[in-house]
Amino acid sequence: MSEILKKIKTRGYWQVIIKPTDFIADRIQDISKLFPILQKHYVYIRGWDYPHLEDKKSLHIDTDWVSQDSNWMHNKSSWRFYKSGLFVHLHGMAFDWRDESDVWPKDDDWNPFQYIGIGNTIFTFTEIYELASRLSMSEAGDDHMDVEITIFGLNNRKLYLDSSKRYPLDDIYEAHLEKLPIINRISRQELVSKSKDFAIKASIEFFQRFGWNPTYEIIKNWQDEHKK
Repeated sequence: MSEILKKIKTRGYWQVIIKPTDFIADRIQDISKLFPILQKHYVYIRGWDYPHLEDKKSLHIDTDWVSQDSNWMHNKSSWRFYKSGLFVHLHGMAFDWRDESDVWPKDDDWNPFQYIGIGNTIFTFTEIYELASRLSMSEAGDDHMDVEITIFGLNNRKLYLDSSKRYPLDDIYEAHLEKLPIINRISRQELVSKSKDFAIKASIEFFQRFGWNPTYEIIKNWQDEHKK
């Protein structure tokens, strides 16, 4: 386990697994094609790429997978991409790393594990399902894809409004579970045509664990702030 991966796991983080449902070990026979696939299909909708890709010089090449770590201020991530098409990505909750950020420095009352932004959550789900959609259509994809998202470090964390365009929350919404898995097996056709819909439904499922029950329309309207 890399040092940045160990670091990510000390605070709140997202674990994302995207893979073809049917396992084929050498689905992508040429390992040199793995990084270019991500370079071609990464998602960029709000000023930071998903997954974040560093220069190729920092790429680790192993037997049947490649990986890359990133440790930039409050953005910390580690991903691994296999010849089978399996993509695994762990990234820290940005809020939890404000003590290491010059562009989003911590406030006097800041603490990790304290809050998670509503908008950031919606856009993270949107990026994940859009990446899954794009990978499904690449050499790494297949007719059916598994998307497994687990959010860690939720216990006693509260939702906060991270958009000036929204009305303030009418109550304090707090989670009382340590982690939440959200798992889907989706056909390529559905994933390509409805990636945003899957993200909206996942967002609602997530927020319900905090006691907040937004409508589909509320989440969609928020999601539409950023167009691909």
